[in-house]
Amino acid sequence: MIQLGFKHGLVGLARNQAHRVLGGAIRGGHRVAEWSEDERRGHCLGIARTFEPFLGDVRGQVGLEIGPGDNLGVCERLLELGCSKMYAVEKFSHPTAVPANAILIRQQVEEMELPEPVDFAIANDVFEHVDSVFESTRRVFNALRPGGVFVNSVDLRAHNMFARPGRPLDHLTAPDWLYSLLTSHIVTSNRVRRVDLVNAALDCGFQIEEMWSLASAEEGYLRSLRGHLQPRYQQLSDDELSVLQVLLVLRRPL
Repeated sequence: MIQLGFKHGLVGLARNQAHRVLGGAIRGGHRVAEWSEDERRGHCLGIARTFEPFLGDVRGQVGLEIGPGDNLGVCERLLELGCSKMYAVEKFSHPTAVPANAILIRQQVEEMELPEPVDFAIANDVFEHVDSVFESTRRVFNALRPGGVFVNSVDLRAHNMFARPGRPLDHLTAPDWLYSLLTSHIVTSNRVRRVDLVNAALDCGFQIEEMWSLASAEEGYLRSLRGHLQPRYQQLSDDELSVLQVLLVLRRPL
């Protein structure tokens, strides 16, 4: 049974259909344009420091950030650390400022084509929104030089009307047809799990160097949710199902 109150469901349905009828954006990006400079800088440093230990010395390297929204502060930080150039691929948002030696490409990641190979790629809370995890992963693989690394942090929690405190996986209880009615024209989760990201990486030819679960659902909540999940999620082990945020460090083989 879907774990969503009637009021939340009705509001979600109305919002989604209004976007559809009025031509609202199907997806969006991170919006920080109204933040103060200190808030923006702090946000970017927090993201960059998650990735930096896995990138090593970036001096002289060409990097790629996928899905930065309207904020190229992470690219700016990596340029400060010595990158010679940073590409940023973002379809929907328009950054408020583009740093020197940063190149913005307005493309969907599934269609991404860069003018040159890159030494590393990073993505923060992006792959839970892509239309095709496999195609997105393949495009990143093709963009990397042999030996290049892709560090991918993915938020697997519920979004929008399903985002309720203490219930981060309720979106996995909705049948596909109903989930589409509720979410097809808003920024939301594609409901992939860690195993889908891993399989896509391996199928594309990546080597998995490290895999970290950065957040997990509580055991009691999982027990209460089990009987309400859609069949494909019921088949997952508790260890697999419980992952709420995963960090993958992938390497394109030499």
